[in-house]
Amino acid sequence: MKLQFSDFYYGLRPALSESEIKNYCKKSRYFDQEKESVRDAKTLLLFSSDEKKSWLVRTNIRVYKLMDNRRESHPLINWAIMLSEAARTDVKVKPRGRGGFAVLNFSFKEGKDYIVDPALFQNSGTERTISEFLRIIEKR
Repeated sequence: MKLQFSDFYYGLRPALSESEIKNYCKKSRYFDQEKESVRDAKTLLLFSSDEKKSWLVRTNIRVYKLMDNRRESHPLINWAIMLSEAARTDVKVKPRGRGGFAVLNFSFKEGKDYIVDPALFQNSGTERTISEFLRIIEKR
């Protein structure tokens, strides 16, 4: 992504690409260099604005939740969870009431809400798409 003058003026760094987001998971303290790989990792964009993007990344072992806030020097890895635990997770989405966005909650993060954009999931529904993303376990 090319940096615009207005981005520079407002202190915004370029957003990371999907590939860079996958690779950023390697910086997590949970990432297992010997067993885990981002080469075939899958991503799911949950939310996107001019300043922020929220992602789920599924490697062969874990699911990571990342926030790429362009005002910060680097993305934030909110959490990481083993695929086996992710497969048992309930996902709830409820309307937020403004801006067309919704609130996303994962059962293993009780009381913690995340913003999600239902417009990104018009074809199959927000809850269904996220639940299926968490439940697919790749054959090894």
